[in-house]
Amino acid sequence: MQDGIWLNSIDITNGPAAHRGTYVGTTRSEADSTIAWSRGSSAAGGGAAKLNVWNMYNRVTISAIVIDSTSAWSVIVVSPRPVNNSNNNRVSFVDGMAENSVQATARATATGIGTGTNGCSGVALDSTTVFDAQTYVLTASTVGIADLTLTTHTAYAPQLGFHFIQALEFTDSKIITFTGGGARRGL
Repeated sequence: MQDGIWLNSIDITNGPAAHRGTYVGTTRSEADSTIAWSRGSSAAGGGAAKLNVWNMYNRVTISAIVIDSTSAWSVIVVSPRPVNNSNNNRVSFVDGMAENSVQATARATATGIGTGTNGCSGVALDSTTVFDAQTYVLTASTVGIADLTLTTHTAYAPQLGFHFIQALEFTDSKIITFTGGGARRGL
């Protein structure tokens, strides 16, 4: 850092010499070499959000919303998995300095929950199999539930580099039916 400005510490091939280039931000390219910037959408299987541009000097708060528009899916999954078994139910992002926290909210609607059924919905940072935060469905052994909205909210410490927040679900040995339009998460 020189005079409060981040500079490159080494010569950059086909670029500025050491201490001559100003760090302006970080980007991440996709497999096809494009830079993705999508705040999410509503789509069957989820409309993934990709926030692959991070600006050093002109930061703004950004929100992303991913909605799985599939009408309904029934699951018996005894370990956590991506919502509707889709990695498109996630928000991906890049962070250049790890100075800002990230917040995530997952909302899921479950219907026709039978007696004695247990399950959960929630989110994970950089995982498709382990919850960081979750909300449980726990029903009594003699009473079922017609409809239930599960909302999970969590905050993450600043993260450097590329990361994703994945919406997850699981049940015990009984079926839970989730309805589309409810599995959402935002940054």
